[in-house]
Amino acid sequence: MTHDLTYASLFSAAGLGCYGFKMAEYECVATAELLPRRLEVQKANDKCSDPNAYYLGNLSDRDFLSKIAADVATRTKDLTFVIATPPCQGMSVANHKKGDELNRNSLVVNSLLFIEETRPRFFVLENVRAFLTSTCSDTDSTLRPIGEAIDLHLGGSYNILKRVVNLKNYGAPSSRTRTLVVGVRNDIHDVTPTDLFPEYREATTLRALIGDLPRLTEMGEIDDSDIYHSFRPYNERMRPWIHDLVPGQSAFDNTDPSLRPHRIIDGKCVENKNGNGDKYKRNEWDKVAPCVHTRNDILASQATVHPEDDRVFSVRELSRMMGVPDQFKWTDFDLETLNNLPLPEKQQYIKQNDTNIRQCLGEGVPTSVIQEIALNAKKLFQQELVSDTARYVYENEAANPRKKELSAFYTRQDTVFSLLSLIPLKKKKLRILEPSVGCGAFLPEIFARFHNSQLDCDVIDIDPDALDKAGSLVSQIQPKNVSNFKTLNLDFLEYQPSKKYDLIVGNPPFGSSGKISGEFRLKDLFAKFLARSLDLSEYVALVIPKTFLNGSEYAPLRKHLANECDLIAVEDYGETAFADIKIETIGIVLRKRRQSTSKHSTELQQTIVRSQLFNSYETVEQNRVTDPKFPSWLLYRTKFFDATAAQLTLGAFKAFRDRSLTKSKLGPEGDFPILKARGISSNGANLSGDYCNKESVSKSFWRSTKDKRCLAVPNLSYYPRACVLPANVYVDGSAAVLIPTTELDVEKAIQLFSSTDFFYFYRIARNFSVRSLNIDAISSFYWGVPKKKFISQLPLGTPEPSSKQLFVRI
Repeated sequence: MTHDLTYASLFSAAGLGCYGFKMAEYECVATAELLPRRLEVQKANDKCSDPNAYYLGNLSDRDFLSKIAADVATRTKDLTFVIATPPCQGMSVANHKKGDELNRNSLVVNSLLFIEETRPRFFVLENVRAFLTSTCSDTDSTLRPIGEAIDLHLGGSYNILKRVVNLKNYGAPSSRTRTLVVGVRNDIHDVTPTDLFPEYREATTLRALIGDLPRLTEMGEIDDSDIYHSFRPYNERMRPWIHDLVPGQSAFDNTDPSLRPHRIIDGKCVENKNGNGDKYKRNEWDKVAPCVHTRNDILASQATVHPEDDRVFSVRELSRMMGVPDQFKWTDFDLETLNNLPLPEKQQYIKQNDTNIRQCLGEGVPTSVIQEIALNAKKLFQQELVSDTARYVYENEAANPRKKELSAFYTRQDTVFSLLSLIPLKKKKLRILEPSVGCGAFLPEIFARFHNSQLDCDVIDIDPDALDKAGSLVSQIQPKNVSNFKTLNLDFLEYQPSKKYDLIVGNPPFGSSGKISGEFRLKDLFAKFLARSLDLSEYVALVIPKTFLNGSEYAPLRKHLANECDLIAVEDYGETAFADIKIETIGIVLRKRRQSTSKHSTELQQTIVRSQLFNSYETVEQNRVTDPKFPSWLLYRTKFFDATAAQLTLGAFKAFRDRSLTKSKLGPEGDFPILKARGISSNGANLSGDYCNKESVSKSFWRSTKDKRCLAVPNLSYYPRACVLPANVYVDGSAAVLIPTTELDVEKAIQLFSSTDFFYFYRIARNFSVRSLNIDAISSFYWGVPKKKFISQLPLGTPEPSSKQLFVRI
């Protein structure tokens, strides 16, 4: 099994973080580094079993990067991890000598391209605190924040967790505030980045970490049992500056000027500047170990002085602070061999290697943090890529005898994570409601998503047994950020809370309520939940059927949302959101617009459109989706779509479809021959041979079609086409009739409807749906008639439609 666990590492330096993968028994199939001496450290630790998997070169060279990606494909069928730690000096707050670091920061884009090309199951990016907000030059030469570039490149293909955390609480033995970005490929279901992220825990103290190591009091002293535990020499005149300091005190605190850090210039004492408050400062035993920086070799750097000894920390002490195990080798020589060297040779070895080792430690990723991520993933593989939470909720949802009655279906954890990741809500305290909680599928990810907020969380369900299961799940998790958790066994549509919520989030039931009611004349439960949620909360995030985008019955609610809400995000899950049923769904995130919001700012509201059909992620103006000149919302609207629409007279037809004419009403004889969808082509109508009696025909049909050349079109079809409806011929439910509302050139219309241009135009108009394709008042709007000679807007070389091109985007 372990041979299936593989990883590739970019900008791997000496491979400290990567060593965590080795300790977890992963196979390294590629590691790339610019500096030879650091790649040699990796080789000393036998990082790769294949000697050709070590790559020395500049990763700004995209041809070099592509070669590595191609080689990776020959070594593993499905790469497990990519870890990348691109150079961070231009972003680091510790670097006071920043120049133009744009190109260096842009190396992260090459990491993203490598992930795009190799498509690992998971990826990890680690960098400094300012990583996500630093600017990079993207592949289109646009300057954008790195966090935005990550979303644009990988947000459509991966669920991504981006956190700035102090790693001391996530497995690192020392204080180290860094950015961790963890991604899970979106075809891996029921696993989220939260499952991989290291667990929060209280940090250990410096005493517990290195207090057992021998004291070093003599300049240049080397521990007999460990060559890496030595007293690094420095200028003897500086020793009095720190000799009498107590832990927590800096040499700059000395009252005697001669004991404060200084230089002698022209016989005068000139004090050094205290740029950082922790220069020449003794660390404290009972605090967390300090952050390890690259200049950990000098007293004048940050937090480098031992709590008692007059020296900087030894390499062994620094290694422990970085979670590097004792067995890690810095050269080809093992520790026993080095310890047995004569003293002069030990001193020579330290002189040759100490600076490189210290720099590698300062630039490295804590080994223990990456090891925990690797072990978390390994455990998931052992559990067949199903997390403990997912298994608990799924098994309880599946065992619910009222599942169909209550329209209760399990929501996968990756779907939950994906929806929650789109909510831009940051508050210290949050009131959250889950209106149809079931057995609690949303709860673990809610607690994790808002881990920095204190939560007041209410959950509702009409099924008391499901509520009990949800409560049990919360008891197992014991979230530290939940101050109040309340279960309510009632109907959400009748719920009257005492005060409003910050967020309502969940997966409402998709069934019908049985009656049309309310301001928006709604029948389906999900739509009623959506409307009611907006009455009770500022933010609403729900998983709902994709039919909401174009269903005529939801048109009033869509109009209201477009006018009164900011559409924060829409994600198209296609048919992937549920394991038990085939239904197309979307995730929608809305924010109720404040009355003071100006029309101008409303028009500029940005909407995230993410698609699992195309593995795409983009940010567009809200009006591009909710434009009132179109009767439906358009997720995939493009320049091609707009240019095609501009050539058409849209809304030129009314639609008619007889849903009641079923097989039982057809026969070999009758008053009217029947045209079915399979008999429609641009060459004319091919009648089915079935007939119906006049009693089965809609009385309004003949009145509507009298003296008009109507078109017959297939009702459910990926391939639009039309023919003239012959006189005195009727259609069954597989076809619809388009009744012209104005004079038109029927032959031009038929020619257009069978064209490749219209195929793609109509796919976009229907949001690339595969099930909700009925011809109705909304969809018939897009069967537009050319205003004059139609000019194709398709790029040269666009393929003719086939089953493989159903989801091709233009």
